[in-house]
Amino acid sequence: MRVAYPLLLLLLLLLVGIEGAQAQRIVFSGQITESGTAKVVPFASVFVPGTAQGATADVEGRYQLIVNGPVDSLAASAIGFATLKKRVSAEDRQTVNFTLGAGSVSLGEVVVRPRENPAT
Repeated sequence: MRVAYPLLLLLLLLLVGIEGAQAQRIVFSGQITESGTAKVVPFASVFVPGTAQGATADVEGRYQLIVNGPVDSLAASAIGFATLKKRVSAEDRQTVNFTLGAGSVSLGEVVVRPRENPAT
């Protein structure tokens, strides 16, 4: 009788873990285009704000992002464009298209100082 309780507990934990892992997978897909011209934005980034979950669009601006767990929004960004954030639902498959507007990137000052070339 003592062996049955640990075995039953292990079986219960496995069943709960399998169901929880399957229920939280969400697949996002879509395309990223420019506002105004509707041209595709190749190699743009799509990500879940505040996390390390993300994907890069292909040359046609299409992406697919699979996340484990519920998220409330996605964002898209690319160099030369303003970042756009969109709310999403909890459906397990969603199409989320982004239309990015122009934006600017400001870089900090770079100072180049002459020194002796160590390679010669």
